[in-house]
Amino acid sequence: MKNPQKTAQVKKIGDSIASDKNFVLVKYQAINTKTFNDLKSKLKSAGSSMTIIKNTLFEKTVNIISGQNKKLKDIKTKFFPLKEPTAIIYLGENWSNALKAFYDFSKDIKNLSFKLGILDKEVYDPDQLTKIAKLPGRDQLIANIIGSFKSPTQKLVYSMNYNLNKFVYILKQKSKGGGENHV
Repeated sequence: MKNPQKTAQVKKIGDSIASDKNFVLVKYQAINTKTFNDLKSKLKSAGSSMTIIKNTLFEKTVNIISGQNKKLKDIKTKFFPLKEPTAIIYLGENWSNALKAFYDFSKDIKNLSFKLGILDKEVYDPDQLTKIAKLPGRDQLIANIIGSFKSPTQKLVYSMNYNLNKFVYILKQKSKGGGENHV
């Protein structure tokens, strides 16, 4: 007979995965409550949420909804059965900030790391997630692109004004009587 509480949890995980298409599973061991709450607050400020889940319930959820989602079949084949305690982080649409927040927080804690993730409908392993988290955020990349567009324009304006500024400087020196005509 099915346990209604576990059935409800499986449904809740499935609904969350379906609505928040970007998520990562993280493993943790021997993490105290204060550290966990600090991590939750950092993730919340980055627009995401974290929940501790049972591996078996996550596996059941994936088994149920993998018929609808091809990427979940990839998770089944590559990563199951799951080991070690697991937490799921629902990242939302702007996942780069939350991923970076988790990575920055977990750098100092050796018992906290990525297991797997789905970002923009692609499955990533722990090494790939770490590489992605090290990249600059979306806002930083946009600022870099805008800066690179602005830089050539500034150089062009400077080069066009250079001769004019030099001419004005020479005229000022002549008007002060600093220059003599030697022919």
